[in-house]
Amino acid sequence: MKLEQTKDIIQWCAGFHDSLAHQYETLSRSATEPRLKMMLDYLAQHEHEMHAGLKRFLGTAEPSVLNTWFRQVPELPQPDALEAMRSCLCCATVEDAENAALEFHEKLQAMYQQLADLSEAAELRELFESLAKGQEAELRRMVRDTARLDSL
Repeated sequence: MKLEQTKDIIQWCAGFHDSLAHQYETLSRSATEPRLKMMLDYLAQHEHEMHAGLKRFLGTAEPSVLNTWFRQVPELPQPDALEAMRSCLCCATVEDAENAALEFHEKLQAMYQQLADLSEAAELRELFESLAKGQEAELRRMVRDTARLDSL
């Protein structure tokens, strides 16, 4: 995947969250263990929320920011790594599902931070730093919420 404009990156991330949500839903339908089904349903809902948030951002962000081109397209291994992880996602246990979700969030956060570090324009740097911090906050929320599910 070649990412060149800010909007391409955000659109890819939104699509990734959407496809991951659908994958969790598919896994949930075939889960037989109630706790695993509950975890997968939660993760699907969480990914739908992440998708919706990025879509809202695309609809409200300044076109000048979205249409900004990177002078040199950064080498980002994360999209390929994330797609590879998603393609072999098999959540046989609650712990599998939780570990996979944590890894997805950590990789997205690292990608956003790398983009912030590579951004020459201050507004792009702030945007990607904000997205990295948002991923960190979502990770904390997910850990908190999944801990509650673990206690059930």
